[in-house]
Amino acid sequence: MGSIIEVMKVKMIAAALDSDQGRRDILYDVFKRLLDILMSSLAIIFMIPSLCIISILIRLGSPGPIILSRKRVGKNGKIFRQFRFRTIKKEYINYNDLKEVDSKQKYTVIGRYLKNISMECLPELFNVLMGVV
Repeated sequence: MGSIIEVMKVKMIAAALDSDQGRRDILYDVFKRLLDILMSSLAIIFMIPSLCIISILIRLGSPGPIILSRKRVGKNGKIFRQFRFRTIKKEYINYNDLKEVDSKQKYTVIGRYLKNISMECLPELFNVLMGVV
């Protein structure tokens, strides 16, 4: 009889620990999302001048869209659109295998520079703000 009571106590403790873990996970998710919104908003606000200058340089450097979007797999396997500044020439936007093309040939002048300093990813801040990554 004593062993049955002990097993019941262990099961009750395990259930309580599981519910505490669930609450911690929810609190973590809420806190993380609030932090994502705050930090990405601040970064976008501070980067507005850079975003504008880069956009103008891309437009002046070559015809075509300023920002490209590609489908990617995000949280929980959901597909989302990843935004990036266009670094490649217009004729290569829909080209399937860019690895075959010489990098000097496919990148614009500003695009090559953006790639070198990793600034082509700045529009991804909007993905963070929207909560898709």
